[in-house]
Amino acid sequence: MIVGQEREQKLLIDSIVELGGITEEALSLLINYLRENKEDRLKSIMDYSSEIKRRARECERESMRILLLHHPVAKDLRLISSSIRMSTDLERIGDNAGDIGEILPFIKDPNFIYDAGLLKMCENVRTMVSSAVDALLDNSLEQAKSVKESDDIVDNLFSEAKNVVTDKIRKGDPSADEAPDVLMVAKYLERMGDHAVSFASYVGWCFSGDDNWLKKSTGV
Repeated sequence: MIVGQEREQKLLIDSIVELGGITEEALSLLINYLRENKEDRLKSIMDYSSEIKRRARECERESMRILLLHHPVAKDLRLISSSIRMSTDLERIGDNAGDIGEILPFIKDPNFIYDAGLLKMCENVRTMVSSAVDALLDNSLEQAKSVKESDDIVDNLFSEAKNVVTDKIRKGDPSADEAPDVLMVAKYLERMGDHAVSFASYVGWCFSGDDNWLKKSTGV
């Protein structure tokens, strides 16, 4: 029974790692759009968002199946509990990617995207997600810690984006009508960073058993 449970748990982690890879691909599509402003990328982003949601639900169902079938305890219970939350974090990142995909067509000024640092924010979020997934794959507490530390970069970029938006509105810039959309995209990216931190926090808790990992888990 234990051997079967261990195999199922390994397959579950493999599924979450694969889901993380799909999430990274969605973020790469966002980055490409922010660089090149090609609207044909938007449908692909929406498709990825739907696929991430579907896969995340599958991981959650598998986690619950293992939980109910095997009644795991101690580190095995932490792994299953963490798996549910990590799947949810990736699903929400996918949801946010879809939300951004819906907003981007309304931002007509590519310079506003660059001025607000949206591309840089998205690149940093993708790096955080990639590092969080690597931490799970490699059982690396050090890698998980680096994700939590990287969140300050995204938070600072969000603050800078707010300043750029405010400045354009104050000066009556012609692109100021797009300010609410730019600010919303920046907010979604900031939330993605929070979910990457939450994912990494559950990786840390899963492998260490230290509840301190969850004290600053910010994904909501």
